[in-house]
Amino acid sequence: MRRDFSIYSFATVLALFFCMPAHDPVLADDDLPDDVVSLQESYAREVERVLIPIQEKYLEALDRLRDSYTRAGKLDEALKIEEEIKLAQEWRSLPLDQLRGGMMEELDRKEFEEWLKTKEFRFRGVSSVTLRFGEDRVDWDTGNKTQQYEYKVKGSRDVVIFGSQEFKLEFEKDLSSGVFLSNIGKYDLTIADAKK
Repeated sequence: MRRDFSIYSFATVLALFFCMPAHDPVLADDDLPDDVVSLQESYAREVERVLIPIQEKYLEALDRLRDSYTRAGKLDEALKIEEEIKLAQEWRSLPLDQLRGGMMEELDRKEFEEWLKTKEFRFRGVSSVTLRFGEDRVDWDTGNKTQQYEYKVKGSRDVVIFGSQEFKLEFEKDLSSGVFLSNIGKYDLTIADAKK
């Protein structure tokens, strides 16, 4: 069973792919040089060439599964598969988070240092703290007072802050989560895009 994918459908997937919250382009399309626009168009054609056949196979497999569950009388499961089919038809079930996570695992130390400067990190210990990293100092904001401390990246995913003691931040390899460690305790970090 071949599905008809229109250019509109593909435009939708590209919009989802390029405009998800994790993708924050520095320049608007109007500001991009013509060479970049041309390169993006070429990239979009290649993504379309590869992605649409994969999407078709996925939808066909979902159709078969839904029919199989329906014949077996497993109607709840069949309805859930029908929901997934609708999401896939709207290009909303792409594994973008998984792809992004894989990309983050590949960051080297210098790229990790640059990533730190694009985020802010919050944790709640004795008080609520927000950390914002600059070139060689980190802003330690407790809401009513901001202090600056030196910091150093250690290894590929750890940071040491030289404050009243040595504090440490440890991140998962894919940078999806991390913890703040002090001599008092260990606190989960909330990671958000830095405010501009």
